[in-house]
Amino acid sequence: MKELCYNPGTHAGVKQMLGMHFVATGRLSREIGRTFSLLFERRHSSDYDDFAYSSEEEIDELMPKAEAFITAVGALLQNNC
Repeated sequence: MKELCYNPGTHAGVKQMLGMHFVATGRLSREIGRTFSLLFERRHSSDYDDFAYSSEEEIDELMPKAEAFITAVGALLQNNC
C-alpha cells in the first residue's frame, strides 16, 4: 500500500493539494477537480456569507456531482491511491 502523508492545515490547502497531487497527476479527472472546487466554494459561502440559499434546481444539479466526487475518491482509496 502506498502511504500518503499530506498535512495541508487549512481547507484551502486541501483544495490546493487535491489539485496538485491528484488532478494534475491524472489520478482524478479535471471534472472531479472542478466539482470539488465548486462544492468547496458553496460550502465556504454557506459558512461565511450572511445568507446562503440554494434552489431546488441547484441542488438537483450539484447532488450527482457530489456523488461522483465521493465515488471517485472511494475508488482511489480502494486502489490504495
